[in-house]
Amino acid sequence: YKNNNLVKQLTEQPYSTIVALEYPTMMTYIQENITDYIKRNILDCAAPADNAEDITDLIILLKGNEELQKQLIAKENFKLDSIEDCAGEQVLDDSDAWSNVWNTLLAEGKIDISWENIMAYWRVYGLSTVLRKYISMNVIELTTKDVSIVNDEFIGTFIESDFSIDVEEKILPIL
Repeated sequence: YKNNNLVKQLTEQPYSTIVALEYPTMMTYIQENITDYIKRNILDCAAPADNAEDITDLIILLKGNEELQKQLIAKENFKLDSIEDCAGEQVLDDSDAWSNVWNTLLAEGKIDISWENIMAYWRVYGLSTVLRKYISMNVIELTTKDVSIVNDEFIGTFIESDFSIDVEEKILPIL
């Protein structure tokens, strides 16, 4: 092997290790057989923790395979600072094709809790059931976050939505 130290990381970072090894032939083979690779090498791994950038690359390679995207997001141990770091450009170009990915990222808690992420999601998908649940589940932490990005249109939508009284009492004073 080119780098024995990296090879030892395969059990924890099955894809990021391959990327770091920089074997073009192997990368081409994996990308051409991405579904099998993920099923055999990541989903079967006890606790994979590939680099977030590598995970988002895999999610993009899996475009159209919503079930495997969901499984990958759920299985990997990672968190993104920004939801837009995962297929952000693709989401803007074809939001329907990527709603499953962004919904799963929120539902699985793979996104940093911030108003920036809420607004990024809302601008594309509106105040969906998934986003409402995300806000409700993270209401306490959201009350400590900077709200300067939140605009009047979102506030109006929030007020008109069907949030619990408890959530409204916590969020409305900070907006």
